[in-house]
Amino acid sequence: MSQPHLRLRVKELAQARGWTIDTLAHEVGLSTSQMGRLFQNRSHPSYITAWQIARILNVAIEDLAIEDCASVEQMESLG
Repeated sequence: MSQPHLRLRVKELAQARGWTIDTLAHEVGLSTSQMGRLFQNRSHPSYITAWQIARILNVAIEDLAIEDCASVEQMESLG
C-alpha cells in the first residue's frame, strides 16, 4: 500500500486558491517555516493541524492525502 502524500495535495489546493505557503501558514496559524517543513515532507502535521488545514481549504480531512502513485507522479510534475 502506498503512503499518502499530504504535502502535494495541500500544495495543489492552496495554489488553486492563488495562495502562497505564507498565506496558507497565516490562515492555519502556523509559521512559514513550520508550513515549509510540511511541504518539504520533513514534518508531519498533527491531527489538529491537518484538520485546520482541511477546514481552511474547505475540504474533508481525508481529501488532503493522495494515495494513488500515478496521481503523485502527476502532482510532482506540476511543480
